[in-house]
Amino acid sequence: MPKLVLIEWEDSHKTDGWCIGHNPPCESVPIKSIGWIIAENSKAIVITAHKSKEAEPQYCNAMTIPKCSITKITRVKS
Repeated sequence: MPKLVLIEWEDSHKTDGWCIGHNPPCESVPIKSIGWIIAENSKAIVITAHKSKEAEPQYCNAMTIPKCSITKITRVKS
């Protein structure tokens, strides 16, 4: 059975339009995502927001998060 987790991770972002000067913003964006882990390898974890019954698993809204971006994983009781 897939584990339900809360993943805290740092996301990249872009600037809007032109940046003036020599000091562009250099910050990541903290994100919290919750879902069931449906796949994992040495580089990434895939979570899904929606899943069907266990006998015929179907998933919707799967998202891959690079492990290098993850700061914390907390198991959630389901």
